Amino acid sequence: MSTIATQPGGIDLSPVMAPVFWGLTVSMILGGISILQAYIYFVNNRDQLVIRLTALFMIALDIASSALVAQSVYSYLVPHFGSLLPLQTFTTELAVDCMLSTIITFVSQLFFARQLWAATRKRTSFSIPLLIVFCSVCAFAFGTACTVVMVLYRHNIFLNRNSRFALLFGLAKGISALTDVIATGALFTFLSSSRTGLKGTDSIVKTLMEYTIERGALVTVIQVVLVIIFFTSDRLYWVPLHVNLTKLYANAFFAILNARNILNERRPALQLSSHRHTFKDRSDDDCEMPAVTLKKSVIISDF
Repeated sequence: MSTIATQPGGIDLSPVMAPVFWGLTVSMILGGISILQAYIYFVNNRDQLVIRLTALFMIALDIASSALVAQSVYSYLVPHFGSLLPLQTFTTELAVDCMLSTIITFVSQLFFARQLWAATRKRTSFSIPLLIVFCSVCAFAFGTACTVVMVLYRHNIFLNRNSRFALLFGLAKGISALTDVIATGALFTFLSSSRTGLKGTDSIVKTLMEYTIERGALVTVIQVVLVIIFFTSDRLYWVPLHVNLTKLYANAFFAILNARNILNERRPALQLSSHRHTFKDRSDDDCEMPAVTLKKSVIISDF
């Protein structure tokens, strides 16, 4: 790691604290977006109790994560102002935040697996959702072990990085990235095969595909870049990506939930049959047009 220089006007802490500070700044912005999305969700949706409790759990962990990161930055800069000793220790708050990040990632990926299973259970086998669950569990296990190492070797995280920590961190983030790639690819493939030929229905499917790709691509790219920077740079450029990964998963989670209202607004010409779960174009009521079967879960309820 780059040495901390002593300047005529004081000590230059930028090699250590600049990435942490900017990570906190971006984290607060994304945290505010998460809270806004959560508010929109709870005001406009009446989902099953388990989904609403999951959403409440996610936003609570997201807020707690922001508070822990802020407390860590405070601990480094305020109580021991002018001293370099605190910078040699990984705070307990950051270790707990790493655990919260692991949990949020785990819940988000399980939720995505559940959505995939709900949408494809009558058309494909359970192999892909089960693979996603398996990878998520593995990433969760490595992430938990990484948190334990952070607590046990707190003096060897920022400085003189512990080899066990590096290995577990890389495995946790790498497997999480692989999980997101599998989940995104599987749901994209399913949606691609759900086109019906009706303009209104295909427009909804296209929108769902866009949401799927944007969600999956964003978190996957951040995960991969995080791992690359972590192993190739001796500075703490990986820290802001790490602390904000939690926010990205939370935002993606609520974005998927809230997207259903947007889809409902964009399908004024579609009518859902309550008995057969079929769609037909209202603009063509005067002509013969066969109803096209499309799983309701893909469009409204379970996606």
